[in-house]
Amino acid sequence: MWKAVVLTFFFLLGGGFASATYELHIVRSDEGFLLVQKEREGLKDIYADIRKWDTAKWREHPDLAKALVKNGHQKLIKKSIYNDLFGDWLDFDNASRKSNRSTKK
Repeated sequence: MWKAVVLTFFFLLGGGFASATYELHIVRSDEGFLLVQKEREGLKDIYADIRKWDTAKWREHPDLAKALVKNGHQKLIKKSIYNDLFGDWLDFDNASRKSNRSTKK
């Protein structure tokens, strides 16, 4: 009897995980982990680590981008696109400011 209860428990637990992966995106960002409701049910983009994503990567995953925007997390997309477009330029600009300050002294 005990084995049947344990087997049933793990069967239900596995079914719950399968259902969750079918309906949710698990997203890892610089701010931590997010569970985001999918626009369409399916097994695409179950897990996504978006910490190093650029503009091209977002174009490959439009369903994930739409789900993030719909659930109020558009700042994550904006942040990675901004870093992709302006990251190197801003770093260069900050370095040149620091060198100008040191020469003025």
